[in-house]
Amino acid sequence: MKKIIIFSLMGLSLSNVYAQEIYEPFSGSGSLTTNGWTNHSGSSSPIQIMETTGDSGNSLSYSGLVSNGNRGTITAGGAEDVNRAFTANSSAIYYSLLIKVKNTNGLSTSGEFPFCLAQSSGSSGVTAFRAKIYFKTGTASNTYNIGIENSTGGSYTPTFIATDLPVNTTIFVVVKHDIVSNTSYLWLNPTFGISEPSANVSNSSGTTATSSLQSICIRQNGNSSSGTGNIEFDEIRVANNWTDVATNSGLAVIDTKAENTKVVSNTLIKEDVSILLDGRSLVEFYDLGGSLVKTAAVSKNEKINLSNLKIGIYIMKIRNNNTTKSVKVIKH
Repeated sequence: MKKIIIFSLMGLSLSNVYAQEIYEPFSGSGSLTTNGWTNHSGSSSPIQIMETTGDSGNSLSYSGLVSNGNRGTITAGGAEDVNRAFTANSSAIYYSLLIKVKNTNGLSTSGEFPFCLAQSSGSSGVTAFRAKIYFKTGTASNTYNIGIENSTGGSYTPTFIATDLPVNTTIFVVVKHDIVSNTSYLWLNPTFGISEPSANVSNSSGTTATSSLQSICIRQNGNSSSGTGNIEFDEIRVANNWTDVATNSGLAVIDTKAENTKVVSNTLIKEDVSILLDGRSLVEFYDLGGSLVKTAAVSKNEKINLSNLKIGIYIMKIRNNNTTKSVKVIKH
């Protein structure tokens, strides 16, 4: 998160409320390194944002989740690795994303990982990976397996879900790394709107623990016949809790006029917007790069002045009476 705002409302600290570290809808174009990500290894076949037709518009889609922007892609035989920093955390980090394995070309039979967390960030020295999502070829034709591997050091090996998944189909994946217990967990297509359930698989292999985590990484490794393969990805979220990455309140973006009118005064904003919900609301504004650009604590019908924000599209995240709603708005 580029800006951390901590203040009190009625004696309660909001530092734990503003918990989502990254929201990445891939709304830009070109390479990831020109859109807020940092290269830390390799240069062959830079990881790109795709502006061609996807599941819905230019995005991947999954039932219950409204996608925004475009989508990203890695290519079999590519060699670039990138990372994006978030506020260092020393307890637990969750991340979620949509994934579509395009085909089995370039996947290995033993597994390789294109997505993970790291204990450092920046342009060099990003090697201590944690909570690694693995992919390998499945038993049946045109299928693959997904798994999780925890850490490094000593003997470490991924744990796979024993299900062959069809290629060219979008899945929703949630991952957690518990720093205290040095264990990683993976959920495949979890149900929205429920508390954190038991994971599909967990893994605690590797003897090297970490004291904190501060970046999410996307990797291309191997060659055109065996490695990380050809994968599209979208809607990356990083947070310190389950709700912000894996429930309707953390994910859903209200995108219909009927619903919007029940929550905010207007979605086409020139200067001010008001919240129409009873009681006090805690409001965050995110740009489409996932950066938190403004916060406010307001009562019903109290105006929030946005004159200092640039013209563009923003996501309003509104927390009110133990619920969270997200609304897409346009500043003009």
